[in-house]
Amino acid sequence: MTVALLPLTVFSTRAMFTLPKVTVFVLINLVAVALLFYRCIVLGRSLKKPRLFYLVLSFISLAIISAANSRYGHLVLFGRYNAFEGLIVLIEYALAYFFVVQYSWSEKDIRDIGLAAVISAVLVAIVGISQTFGFSPWRTQQGFDYSRAASTLGNPVFLGVYLATVWPLAVGLTKDQSSARRIIGYVGAFFLLAGLILALSRGAWLAWLVASVVLALYDRRLRVAVPAIIIGAMFVGLAASTLLPNFLGGQDLRKMAISTASAESRLRIWRGAVGIIESEPLLGVGPDSFAWSYPENQLDLGTDLGERTSNAHNYYLQLAATLGLPAAAIFIALLIGAVGAALKKEAGGTQRPDFYMGVALIGYFVAMLTGVSVVANTALVWLFIGVIDSKDAKEIQLSRVTSLARGLVFSAVAVFMVGAVLVYASLLYADWNYRYARRLRAIGDVPAAERRFLAAVRFGYGDNPYGRDAAIFYLQKARSQRSKGDLVRGLQLGEAAVRLNPYEAENHQAMSEIYLVAAKAINPAYQRRAEKTARLALNFNPSSAVSYYNLGLIYLKGRRYASAVENLETAADLSPSAKKYFYLGQAHEALGARVKARAAYRRALSLKPGWDEAEDRLRALKG
Repeated sequence: MTVALLPLTVFSTRAMFTLPKVTVFVLINLVAVALLFYRCIVLGRSLKKPRLFYLVLSFISLAIISAANSRYGHLVLFGRYNAFEGLIVLIEYALAYFFVVQYSWSEKDIRDIGLAAVISAVLVAIVGISQTFGFSPWRTQQGFDYSRAASTLGNPVFLGVYLATVWPLAVGLTKDQSSARRIIGYVGAFFLLAGLILALSRGAWLAWLVASVVLALYDRRLRVAVPAIIIGAMFVGLAASTLLPNFLGGQDLRKMAISTASAESRLRIWRGAVGIIESEPLLGVGPDSFAWSYPENQLDLGTDLGERTSNAHNYYLQLAATLGLPAAAIFIALLIGAVGAALKKEAGGTQRPDFYMGVALIGYFVAMLTGVSVVANTALVWLFIGVIDSKDAKEIQLSRVTSLARGLVFSAVAVFMVGAVLVYASLLYADWNYRYARRLRAIGDVPAAERRFLAAVRFGYGDNPYGRDAAIFYLQKARSQRSKGDLVRGLQLGEAAVRLNPYEAENHQAMSEIYLVAAKAINPAYQRRAEKTARLALNFNPSSAVSYYNLGLIYLKGRRYASAVENLETAADLSPSAKKYFYLGQAHEALGARVKARAAYRRALSLKPGWDEAEDRLRALKG
């Protein structure tokens, strides 16, 4: 039941909306395995095998094989930074499901889970609603507009999916025998719908509409509400496309967030996802590795998709790309199996107590057609699947299995889960140090920032920005204090960051900058490494202005002026700055293109008026 409260978990780290939830989730699972150990080993109770058990086992087996086959090595264990849905968390989902099905959930228990989920969602929705009015306890993730609700999930799309998933449970409470629960249901339905509208996520709106129609079709007392639901949904869509931009100061909703990307943009992303699937149709590229594969796949297709995205904007495509088509098909079968069981009426024509969980899964299924899930949503979904499947679970006679074998199995699971808790607790501590180090660096407390950066690097795992940012920190320190010792330390940390995740463009981009400085301060041979890493960065992110700029500087110093002009012009087009135009002017000047050189220097002065060096070069050319 505590999984239903997971979305409330927020902690002051860099990945404050996701990493704490993952850590709490694996901790909840550890407590669950301890209780199950006591129940089965100490009390001698039998285990249960649910109806969907083999589907879950097949899904996790394929995920493990996919991880072992992946070229991304240890990264697939943890997944992408700020998503953390790697192999460890996928196994935790399956274990949570298995723990849930071991208990016989009464009708009261199921109502209590629904109540906990609704109360949690109401609190989350209220925070999101308050954000749209300017009252927020934290800043939302970069890239999202303040006029959209993001709440404790840190992302409007994730919030919309979560509220649309829980909304049927609030409707279910309105029919409870307890008047207090009915009031909570009505209040909850209102706040959840308000938060859902303000999240401005079209996929979540569609999920809510489909779930509402299903509720109305299956419940005669709600059937008259179908026309009102459809009219209300049409009004919401009309308001979002025409009225809301006026209230938001004329903002174009397409510019407000990634979730409002155009249909054309999504089609390009989906086409890229299909390309990844075609390359690895059976096993995928590895759990939660879509972000690392997508830019590479762009180049392999030989087309300019014009997008750089961390997910496929379709959870089923993402599962197929990362775990393979069979695993994606099994996950869809899991959802369909659970929904079918929940919607099946009991003897006498009465609805099952877990009916509203089944409708919630329908909403989730629809939302995932245009979105992607995170641990706060997915853990809840696996909880619902487990509760629904527990009704048809059959007891396994364990008398044939020796006590030693049972103890060994439980011990192995416990060791895995203790390890998972320690890993994510360590990563949470590293992330807190990372956030604190950035704050200290911003206020100029360099020694304290240095200690925190090193702590973050020491306790971090998998795909994270700690090593890269620590390397840049030492580079800046070396530049300001002209210390070769700090530069060497920066080189070491930067190279460690690249080894940790060689598929991240920003890691190579940072290293190209560090190698450039090292070529001047330590050894000119580093210039060749700078060129190589800048090219690698462009391989993973063809739109990196910094990488083009670094290549331009390398070619300028190497007297390859035509290549310098080409790269500096591209860098200036992507991200104009005075320095880019100044060095572009130097490259043109070296080629004898005086008119183009003067134009570049004038552009540099327009971006940085009074710059002595640019003015001197311009006067020299005029003379």
